[in-house]
Amino acid sequence: TVYAQREDREKVPVGLAPVVIVDTFNGRITVITGGEHDVAVRVTSRGSGSDQQQAERDLAKVAVDVTSVADRVTITVRRTDQPVSLGDSGADVEVAVPPAASLQLRTSNGRIEAANTSGSILARASNGAITTRGGRDLDLDTSNGPVSVTLPQGKVHVRTSNGALD
Repeated sequence: TVYAQREDREKVPVGLAPVVIVDTFNGRITVITGGEHDVAVRVTSRGSGSDQQQAERDLAKVAVDVTSVADRVTITVRRTDQPVSLGDSGADVEVAVPPAASLQLRTSNGRIEAANTSGSILARASNGAITTRGGRDLDLDTSNGPVSVTLPQGKVHVRTSNGALD
């Protein structure tokens, strides 16, 4: 298998407590605290094929969309062709957010990590682990992966179908 890769970066100005929504496929989501007045996004997309040309064509079908309305930033990664088989295409999303950001995170076939945030966290993963450090009112759900929670505040609701809880 041959791979092609592309990196997209964007900074979005926000207030002190934005809502940040990430929805990707076949990749991980990593959220850390950053500046107080912006959300910094880095998406590493990949395509695959039997040769470089096929991998580049596959990568061209991975679309990254970053939108901002008021204090709500949405990062969406999707395939434009919706094939039956995704192969090994996908995207890893790394986001630096203000400390008080609220997070809504979704991925398939990848892990989710959120560290040092104080806002609410909703995380959904399939075939991946979820790890949080900090956060308030956590709602975490994964299949085929462990869940690890450190220093939460407020309510904690955790589900996994096949993994350890820590």
